[in-house]
Amino acid sequence: MTIRNLALIATGSILAFALALPAAAFQVGRIGTQATTSGLRDSLYDGGAKPGEAAFLRGHHAYRLEGPRAALGHFERAAAAGSPGALRTLGIMYSNGEGVARDQRRALEYFYEAALRDDAAAMYALASAFRGGAGVARDDALARYWLQRSARNGYRPARLARGRLGW
Repeated sequence: MTIRNLALIATGSILAFALALPAAAFQVGRIGTQATTSGLRDSLYDGGAKPGEAAFLRGHHAYRLEGPRAALGHFERAAAAGSPGALRTLGIMYSNGEGVARDQRRALEYFYEAALRDDAAAMYALASAFRGGAGVARDDALARYWLQRSARNGYRPARLARGRLGW
């Protein structure tokens, strides 16, 4: 069975981030890109970005001003273009039911796709899901795998959790 298949085994529970990350940290806008200063955002809007990044930043802007439903289309376009941040953000939205119906299976699919694109926060979300058995069958080996990958990619919460768990 592949990691993707394991990530799709849904139990119907919401994603509990069992590795001690506060739930508030996974709200859209807090876990997203920090590169949203007006000058950089304007240059990205004008085409100075990788495919999907301008739509990703437009999504964050729409989320803050109009809410999650207004941002959804931007994030979906950015995800279709391969933006890891947009994929992760969609995972968060589906996990929390923000602007969409709560759908744990779909959230894990988005986290998995973002993790394949080296998004360390998405890797951490997968590790948390496997560690807590939230939305997937509990699997400590896969939790360790995703936690270690996230930590190696420099995600501080993963490094701290790995230290606490002795992994």
